[in-house]
Amino acid sequence: MQQAKAARLPQFSLTASLGLISSDVFSKRSDFSNPTAGIGGSLLAPIFQGGELRAQVQIRNAEQKEAVMQYAAMVLRAFEEVENALNAEQVLRRREEVLAQVVEDYERAVEIAENQYEVGRTDLLSVLQQRLRLFSARSTILSVQGERLVQRVNLYLALGGGWREETQRASSREVGAP
Repeated sequence: MQQAKAARLPQFSLTASLGLISSDVFSKRSDFSNPTAGIGGSLLAPIFQGGELRAQVQIRNAEQKEAVMQYAAMVLRAFEEVENALNAEQVLRRREEVLAQVVEDYERAVEIAENQYEVGRTDLLSVLQQRLRLFSARSTILSVQGERLVQRVNLYLALGGGWREETQRASSREVGAP
C-alpha cells in the first residue's frame, strides 16, 4: 500500500560520471591529462495516468483488508479447535467417571455371584456372565481413557504445540531405542 502511495509522488534522481576524452580510442596507455566529469539530475513526476495510481492504492488497500480478514478467520478457527478439544476432554472425563462407577458395581456383582456359587445358590454360567460384563466395562473405560489422551494431544496441538526432533530423540533414549 505504501508503494502504491509513493508512486503518486514525484521521483528525484541524481547521476554523476567521470571519464577521459582521448582521440586514440585504441591506445593502451592511460592518459589522465584530459579528464571529464559531469553531474546531472532528473525529476520525474506522474502527470496523468488515467487513475491508474489511484486504482493501485485502492488495490493495495483491498489486499491489506483481505489479509486482515484471512488472519481473523484463522484465529477464529484456532479458537474453535481449542474449544472443541476442551469440550471433548470434559465430556470424556465425565464418561470415564461414570464408567469407573459401573466397573465398581460389576466388581461387586462378580463377588456376589462367586459367593452365591460357592454356597450353591447359583450356577457357574451366572458367575461367568458377571465377569464378562466386568471385562467389557473395563475395556470400555480403557477405550475412553485412550480417547482422552488423543484429545489431550489435539488440545496441545490446537494451542500451538508441536513436535520437535530433539523431543523425539530424547523420548527414544528414555525408552532405550538407539
